[in-house]
Amino acid sequence: MAERLTAIVVGGGIAGLASAVSLAQAGWAVTVLERAPAFGEVGAGLAITRNGMSALEAIGVGETVGAAGHETVPAGFQDPGGRWLLRIPQHTGRAHGHHDLGHSPATPALRPPAGG
Repeated sequence: MAERLTAIVVGGGIAGLASAVSLAQAGWAVTVLERAPAFGEVGAGLAITRNGMSALEAIGVGETVGAAGHETVPAGFQDPGGRWLLRIPQHTGRAHGHHDLGHSPATPALRPPAGG
């Protein structure tokens, strides 16, 4: 019988937790190391792009993370006639998928269940 692969992820922020969830879903035994004594709000907030939301959907937490924030509206620069010179996110004719949320609401969605 093959030995189960193990991984240690250093850091319990969004990237570390997303990595840990992905590895665990692939069958790895994962330990997350975090020096903070508890998870809490850190920083001012987080903007997640469409490809970031796609990555979160791939590991099964996109809907939960999306519900914790709100979809953003485009911003940028227009000429005096109203023509967009720079638009972020670039309008593609479909929902753009950028979400803004604080750090605190996102990390619970990435935490594995106890014993998981």
